[in-house]
Amino acid sequence: MKKLVILCLLFFFSCIKEESIETEKVEAISNNWKVNYISEVVFSSAKSFDPSQRPTIAMNAKGQIISVHQSNGILNKLYYNNGILNSNNENIFWGSSHGYDSGQWPIVAMNDNGVVVEIHETSNVMNDFIWYHVGIWNENKMEFGSSHKLYKDDLYSQGAKPSITINNNNQVIVIYESYGSTPVSIHYNIGTVNLATKEIDWVQGKGIEAISNQTHNPHFPKVTMNNSGDVLLVWYKNENNEEKTYYITGKQNGLSLVWNQAKVYGNGSYPNTTLNDDGSVIEIHNVGNAICFTNGYLEKNELILNNSWKKLTDINGNTGKVPSVTSNSQNALAVFSNGNSNCAIGTFIE
Repeated sequence: MKKLVILCLLFFFSCIKEESIETEKVEAISNNWKVNYISEVVFSSAKSFDPSQRPTIAMNAKGQIISVHQSNGILNKLYYNNGILNSNNENIFWGSSHGYDSGQWPIVAMNDNGVVVEIHETSNVMNDFIWYHVGIWNENKMEFGSSHKLYKDDLYSQGAKPSITINNNNQVIVIYESYGSTPVSIHYNIGTVNLATKEIDWVQGKGIEAISNQTHNPHFPKVTMNNSGDVLLVWYKNENNEEKTYYITGKQNGLSLVWNQAKVYGNGSYPNTTLNDDGSVIEIHNVGNAICFTNGYLEKNELILNNSWKKLTDINGNTGKVPSVTSNSQNALAVFSNGNSNCAIGTFIE
């Protein structure tokens, strides 16, 4: 009988110990969230900095900033502005606007070494060629190289709504909608910036086929990656008269890239994200005429988003279209257009 009682007591205390261990695990996970991930991002009201449309923005760990945008009207001239956050992170010192090409839907990315890659569609309505530039941030000004078609072969250089991202090893990933195929699919490629020639040396001389069946008939795919090899791609689709936002995560290892499964994460259009080295994420998109944003993180190939969505407006309370977001470990920036290009500064709070 005594043996039975002792065994029962041992079992009881072992259960308490296991429960204590599990509690410690939960607390550790909770503390890991507090330490490693931003709990919330708060944006100021956006301020106008250029009369233009479709702006996108990039910022690196040094606080260097570059924004590219398309001119208003039908000429489709492309311009860039470079800037630096002031010491209290409340204002941006913008440089002058400089023309660098013509085209549509420009996208820009920059790494911590000041290497910049820009990509856009042609301005010719008769075809959909994709072009890119490589640039270097040099003494608070940009030095762009000449314009290059995406690939050497014209046939493979056709596509729409391109997006590009770069890491500190000067490795880039390009994403775009396919051209002339039904259904439309997402193509991608990976390459390395050649600083001597200011060109990109691609793994393949053409885009790699669609990532998965769930990426068929996408709109506006946008890609970002960090220096830890994490990749995040978002886009939207029209399904049953609803605009749904999708994401897919991937892992980049040198010049190889492995994708996971695509998943729906919300409703809206024109999604854009930024991904930091610790896995923290800021997501922004249009919902009707409003701009909504939130933050989250990547965990085990899943995108975990804070369900507390906030709206972004300019200083007059006006909203806009086609937002873009960038961040480093201390600040975030978001841009959008409503006849002017507007920029909002974001701060992280615990």
